[in-house]
Amino acid sequence: KYPLSNACGQLGQSYQDYHCSEEEAHMECEVDPQMSLTAVTHAKWYGAPAPLYCGPKTSDQPFTGFWDYNYECNKGWANPPETCSVYEGQKAGRFDHSSAYASTGGRTDVEGCCWWGRGVIQTTGVCNFGKLNYYLGKRAADEGRESRYPSVDFCKDPEVICASAEYKELKWVAGMFYWMESVQAYNEGGWDYTTELINFVNGGMSGNGFIDGVSGIVNRGCHNPPCGTGALDGGVERAENFKKVLDVLFDGSRPQISGPSSGPGSSSVDNTSSSGGSTADVWYPNYDAQFAAGKCVNDSPVPGGRPTYTTGSECCSFAYAGQASNACVNALSPSSSEEPGQSGGSKPSIPDSGPRPTRQPVPSTSEVGLIVNSDTFVNLERGLEGSKDDIDNKLFLYQTPAFQWIPSSVYKYADFIESLYIMATQGVAGKKFYIGEEGNDGHIYGLVNIAAFFAQSMKETIQYDACDENSWDLVNGKYPLSNACGQLGQSYQDYHCSEEEAHMECEVDPQMSLTAVTHAKWYGAPAPLYCGPKTSDQPFTGFWDYNYECNKGWANPPETCSVYEGQKAGRFDHSSAYASTGGRTDVEGCCWWGRGVIQTTGVCNFGKLNYYLGKRAADEGRESRYPSVDFCKDPEVICASAEYKELKWVAGMFYWMESVQAYNEGGWDYTTELINFVNGGMSGNGFIDGVSGIVNRGCHNPPCGTGALDGGVERAENFKKVLDVLFDGSRPQISGPSSGPGSSSVDNTSSSGGSTADVWYPNYDAQFAAGKCVNDSPVPGGRPTYTTGSECCSFAYAGQASNACVNALSPSSSEDPGQSGSLLQSQTIEGDIDGGRTYADIFVSSYSSESRLRTNLNVFSCDDSAEIPMDSKIIDVLFDYEYEVAFREDQASHLIPSFKHGIIHDLAKRLDCHALASRRFLRQAQSGLLGFLSADGSDVIDGEKSVCSKSTSDDGHVCLPVVGHIAIAVEPHAELEVILESKQLVLQKLQESFSSKTISDNVTYVGEHNFAESQVSPYTQDKIENSRNEEPKKESKPLVAVLCSLLGVAAVFIALVPIKRGKMHEQARTVPIAPEISQDSLDAPYLDTQNNDCQNGDLAITSSDDSVSEESVGSQNGFEQDIDVDTAQLVNDNGDDDILLKHTFSTDEGSSRADNNADQDCCPIWEHEDTMPTLRDRKPMEPP
Repeated sequence: KYPLSNACGQLGQSYQDYHCSEEEAHMECEVDPQMSLTAVTHAKWYGAPAPLYCGPKTSDQPFTGFWDYNYECNKGWANPPETCSVYEGQKAGRFDHSSAYASTGGRTDVEGCCWWGRGVIQTTGVCNFGKLNYYLGKRAADEGRESRYPSVDFCKDPEVICASAEYKELKWVAGMFYWMESVQAYNEGGWDYTTELINFVNGGMSGNGFIDGVSGIVNRGCHNPPCGTGALDGGVERAENFKKVLDVLFDGSRPQISGPSSGPGSSSVDNTSSSGGSTADVWYPNYDAQFAAGKCVNDSPVPGGRPTYTTGSECCSFAYAGQASNACVNALSPSSSEEPGQSGGSKPSIPDSGPRPTRQPVPSTSEVGLIVNSDTFVNLERGLEGSKDDIDNKLFLYQTPAFQWIPSSVYKYADFIESLYIMATQGVAGKKFYIGEEGNDGHIYGLVNIAAFFAQSMKETIQYDACDENSWDLVNGKYPLSNACGQLGQSYQDYHCSEEEAHMECEVDPQMSLTAVTHAKWYGAPAPLYCGPKTSDQPFTGFWDYNYECNKGWANPPETCSVYEGQKAGRFDHSSAYASTGGRTDVEGCCWWGRGVIQTTGVCNFGKLNYYLGKRAADEGRESRYPSVDFCKDPEVICASAEYKELKWVAGMFYWMESVQAYNEGGWDYTTELINFVNGGMSGNGFIDGVSGIVNRGCHNPPCGTGALDGGVERAENFKKVLDVLFDGSRPQISGPSSGPGSSSVDNTSSSGGSTADVWYPNYDAQFAAGKCVNDSPVPGGRPTYTTGSECCSFAYAGQASNACVNALSPSSSEDPGQSGSLLQSQTIEGDIDGGRTYADIFVSSYSSESRLRTNLNVFSCDDSAEIPMDSKIIDVLFDYEYEVAFREDQASHLIPSFKHGIIHDLAKRLDCHALASRRFLRQAQSGLLGFLSADGSDVIDGEKSVCSKSTSDDGHVCLPVVGHIAIAVEPHAELEVILESKQLVLQKLQESFSSKTISDNVTYVGEHNFAESQVSPYTQDKIENSRNEEPKKESKPLVAVLCSLLGVAAVFIALVPIKRGKMHEQARTVPIAPEISQDSLDAPYLDTQNNDCQNGDLAITSSDDSVSEESVGSQNGFEQDIDVDTAQLVNDNGDDDILLKHTFSTDEGSSRADNNADQDCCPIWEHEDTMPTLRDRKPMEPP
């Protein structure tokens, strides 16, 4: 019989007890007795056992039985009939749970037994899976280390190794990780793997001694079994396999080599550096910092240590194998990829998005013919065709659940260009997609129109690889199924046309039933939206339970995740009605959710498509592009049609023509603004921000419609990316239409000489966040010019969250006549207020993100409301602090997020930024500060500074200068003085927090970080307050790179994480200050992290109602002990350096005796100072 508890370990093993060594114990996975998993593969012979599974014991099933492989399960004649349904392809067998049946190891359950072997060499046990997670998975990402698979938690879901459709390589990665850890590193009993391998090769690759030793290591843990769990299993087969592989790799003939000239282990790659001569035929990898951007080059000289290849394609195949971006292959010229004698041809690339449809010829004199043969259309199409590969591979990208950006499977250039042909030539209702103006450069206006369209599409749908609207509106932590009717309180079936166009809209059919074809893809993501009538059996709809574990093959009956393909968790919960934000508890008539590249929504828009392009047009005798497509009976055709893939683009272009190109309200006309933008040198965000407002909120100057602009920064960055692709990184300079709207007043002349010290212009950096204003001579043509640098920054880089432009100016470049350079800081803050981001940019992007469960962002409200107002302005505050450690810099950097977590929670306490229920009445002194936010991982080591303000300690510790970041929220129309006051308040509280040594003795506050003058501003800690000897602070250089990364924190990471509210006062007191800091990492007595008031050497007690009064509670060993009202700490009043022993004291009224049952909170400490562990006691590679 096959015990079901074999999942816990076979041949007497216990996989969950395969622990790491003491040095690596912190890496292993914790055993979760509630974890439930089922293997995805299994044996396939007649009656073979079901896949292994694990799960908790229950009252109904407190034990496991065995697999009865002899049982005939196909009994269609039985009453009731029986089928073989445990796994696909099953022919016989069943679970027998009639009694407990023990495995060889004695187990009769599968609780916590989720650690069976997986992958190509059966990675097994809590240690190995833990190491994968620690080095490659989610834990590495969560703790601030580089991670290959940041969304993959090998401890929560070890089955991902076998089950992942996205990361199919994991089954190999797991095996290679084991190979590197256990085989390549093996050196025991005089048998060293690398030495034995080299000896085997040098000896002509004969005999079985080497492979038998390897087999023993893999199978039993030693090179000379029997050892470990027994004798070698399958040694002959393993040796035969080895010979087969050698025959394949060496084509049946073993090569004869003399071996490495410098001993075992030396690499065989070309380590010589070419010092001259042509290297055109030698290619090598450039080892770009980003693997996805890596290329092969043949520049001379060849760097030492690089492997070399005959052709560029060979280099890419070996050096960048598995590169999803294909950047290496795509960068090659055709000749670089050719083998000798190979004919020339086009370079390899990602497969084309599909064949272009054959168009019917049109008369050159027809309306369509005049358009397609015009210089404007020809030049436009030529420009797009020249960029089509970059459009598919650089613009039409979506983000996977693992945070990788790969080409979209839904949106392709071929479909887009077909839709452009239709909408630019035929159009709808007399409207056509704008392709530009007449003249040689007229098509440039059309390309900018397309760039604006792409920018919005990339934000709305392409980044999610979604055609159908995703269910994303959380209501009290659940996804209502009635989100199909409308999210954020909307009702799509009530989006009617105007009175003049009401005859065009679709009728709502309560009997219509449809299901979306695309959906979100993260773990437990909601099912596709659907609509259908209410029934007597189901008169209401519930919600999607994204936490439900649906893979339960061991259950009776078995459960699988079968709602949609690739589902990992979640289920429909119809147990009770659950309302959407709009109050709906059904999906009857709710078939009008967003579809297509810009989410065409509502009965009016689908009706217009049908009226002008679909079946209704044909039925009523009008010309119809899609006479058989009824957009009203089947709106899902936009996403589902395999015949008309361009429909997802057509629907978006129809909206663009109707709502964007035709927009002319409040003095803002789309075409005029577009032409002005082009004629002005394509600088600034004014145009694209206006377009984003129209698309997202219905007006060019939100907040309006349903609220503030969502994702304005991302949309503007998308726009710039598209322009860079379409214009190859260089904006064309044109004079613009000679007549008509849009002529620009900017200076389009090019300076040909002379001094331009007083003329400033934008440098148009490839990264908007890094853009600056310069006064270099000559002035490029087409650039707007300004009198001062600050004026240039205000106009050309308005809204630049990084403030790189302003911070790069010298004081004189920003000054008007008579202005003092000391106002630069004020100008920077004024720039934030006038053109910066709002809290709505942060909140809405986070709210609509599919990554709400992944967060290290902390948000605190500091006023009397429960939330930060959406129109609040966000001001960035940078500060310097210094961190003294006994590690190398790269090791120490992993501790910074832990310290930051403590910093922001202690700051919240000092600012009294908590929930309203427990807030004290201290708000009058900080009226301008509405709240603050920051991420645990947003602080970085200041690479521009060579030393800290204090010298390196004699004890061998290293001091690292760190730049910290806090973003404060202020009232939308706050005066500059109020902003500065709020900022100074935060800096002051930060100084108090650092000075109190609450977080750590090893961290010292320096002051505000000032980029303009490369020095710290007020609140610099006084020299005498520092317990260590300090040198005068050396002047540091500007740190623009750090500024860009920190000040852009909201735009970079907030869209990926949900908002994390500050907890109530009672909860805040128990938030760990530095939860990832171990006892051994402190240079002082380890503090109780559950009490923010604890200080080194203190014992602390708190009452449940904070009503402890100041009174003596007795003495211990001659030391008088008092209770301090403010901090509720038990302090040593004796004045010496002795540390009190740990005691607890009752908080019951009238009691002064020790009471271990009292409501208390004490700091654990060591009795003697000389036994305290310090950083110097640690082993070099122990984890922090």
